[in-house]
Amino acid sequence: MLTKFSRKDISEVKANIEYVNVPTDKLLANDNLSTLTFDLQSNKFEAIYYGTKTPIIRVDVGAYLVSSKKKAIVDKATLELLILNQVNKNLTIRNISVNELEINLDDIETKKVPVKPITSITFKNGFDGVGAAKINPDSILLKGPLKLLDSISEISTIKFNRDNIDKSLRVKIPLNPLISNDVFMEETSITYALKVEEFSQKIVTVPVKLINAPQSGSIKLIPNRVEVDFTVSLSLFNEIRAEDFKVICDYAKRNSEENFMIPEIVTFPKEIKDAELTTKKIDFLIFK
Repeated sequence: MLTKFSRKDISEVKANIEYVNVPTDKLLANDNLSTLTFDLQSNKFEAIYYGTKTPIIRVDVGAYLVSSKKKAIVDKATLELLILNQVNKNLTIRNISVNELEINLDDIETKKVPVKPITSITFKNGFDGVGAAKINPDSILLKGPLKLLDSISEISTIKFNRDNIDKSLRVKIPLNPLISNDVFMEETSITYALKVEEFSQKIVTVPVKLINAPQSGSIKLIPNRVEVDFTVSLSLFNEIRAEDFKVICDYAKRNSEENFMIPEIVTFPKEIKDAELTTKKIDFLIFK
């Protein structure tokens, strides 16, 4: 039973709550109490001390889990003992601001999301990237409450800037921090690698193939060969040949009034850049 004492011996104390020993498969929900108050019987010196210093009440969450494991509950009597043991066993408290401390928990779920690198890169004149940049890892494992994970579809990096590049890149780029502290990322950065080489212009002459031609008669294309202008890395310059390209004219798309067709590049090596036809239209003659 609490000792009866006079009002002049009573001071109200506000304490912060620190939750410890949260089970590894759980997270504290956002709606849990962070503070509580209680009346404390104390002498004048103690009243001054607790009036200037906010005590911290540490609550072992794992010790008070209920059977459903969705929450932990500390009843009033146990809470009173916790406070006394962590404040001063020789003092007396009453009027705790809560009848019991209910601690809500969220299950931890996992989700893997892709990484989106944010970069601004320029190259020295005559240089360019070869192929797509490689990032490692390209996806990140997240852990947190399902309702928060559902709102995350990707993780972006902080913006990486580099200008006038003439050498291959391999750098660490930090990931942007998540808005919620309740979601944890497996990694905090990724490795960004981009092969950079010197490029040169090259031109090859390619025959034009006619498709969807009529069954009767014959069609002569003018010209029947066109030049393809493109840039390619010096290491592949001699490997790219005219046979690697396919250029077509589609008779079904012809301009019948002016008798011309638009040539299209439909096959080309993936290693080249900026492929263009120097001839923009093909005239044709029909022979019956």
